[in-house]
Amino acid sequence: MIEFINKEYDDLLKSSVERIGLSFPIKVEVKENGYRCIDGHKRLTVLNDLGMKEVPAIVVNNG
Repeated sequence: MIEFINKEYDDLLKSSVERIGLSFPIKVEVKENGYRCIDGHKRLTVLNDLGMKEVPAIVVNNG
């Protein structure tokens, strides 16, 4: 589970994600009960709206 803030996005971003997916992984940090997004809130909002359940991510505080 990735904690993130829903952000507004434009149709261009949504169509890009639908067409090619994610070019850059989401950056997250490990928290007690999952992960918190530190870069990629708009992209996560788009993916959530599209019903995606798994996304590529880079954990930045993993030693």
